[in-house]
Amino acid sequence: MASDIFNDDQRMFGIIREYRANLPSPESYWPILEFDKFAYSIWAVDELIAYVLSNTDKTVEQAVQEFHSLMLEYSCISTDFSDANFMFDIAVDVTDDIIEIFYAMS
Repeated sequence: MASDIFNDDQRMFGIIREYRANLPSPESYWPILEFDKFAYSIWAVDELIAYVLSNTDKTVEQAVQEFHSLMLEYSCISTDFSDANFMFDIAVDVTDDIIEIFYAMS
């Protein structure tokens, strides 16, 4: 049973890393909204990876779900719909995508 959890964690962490590897690097000629979306997506996945690695007492799935909740909470803090809201909204979307991939692969 413990080896199943370890294998699931390895597989899920691999999914996160593959998701990150498949994100395009923003190009200077892109429209600013697209540039920001992909830059924030890269930031979000890098933060998610760091979060997972710093929460080794949890399964990868638990850490991802917790990160998703934090990003959702942060996206609701500001009421002026600033860039910070957008950044955290993108992090929620990225985490949603990764969770969907987890469930599609199981």
